[in-house]
Amino acid sequence: QFHHSNNLDLDGNIYVSSHKFPYSKKVASLIGSDGKDYSLYFDDAINILNQEGKIIFSKSVTEIFNEHGLIHRIFSQVFEFDPIHLNDIQPVLKDGPYFKKGDLFLSLRNLDMIILYRPETNKIIKIIEGGFFNQHDVDILDDKTISIYNNNVLYNYKGSVISNNEILV
Repeated sequence: QFHHSNNLDLDGNIYVSSHKFPYSKKVASLIGSDGKDYSLYFDDAINILNQEGKIIFSKSVTEIFNEHGLIHRIFSQVFEFDPIHLNDIQPVLKDGPYFKKGDLFLSLRNLDMIILYRPETNKIIKIIEGGFFNQHDVDILDDKTISIYNNNVLYNYKGSVISNNEILV
């Protein structure tokens, strides 16, 4: 199930989030599932589709976190079935001092986190946290600057939402 924003690279490939189902054996074991109930957990994934719509790359964010020893970051969240909420995949189109062509900026809303991920080597290059809440869109402004659309969502003690949207650079 594809969701949220779509972005293009210079070859016209499409970058889009999805919920992977059925779960991989690894993800099913992490969530304690037999893999038959989709409503238990949204296993967000990075997908790259060619211009014909064929998936040419797909990777579970849960598996990335597990492979990097960060699985505790996902399963310590209060968003039980949707702890990640991948809402933007921004491909890097040219090399810069801090990122390379082919890298991906991932916006993980429910973790209040931006990740710079290198699919070529399956490495998390950088984790960006702090100063934003429930963020969405990441954009690359130049070879060393990004912007983040910060929803700045906070929940008060009554469960009400307080939001003051802003663009962070």
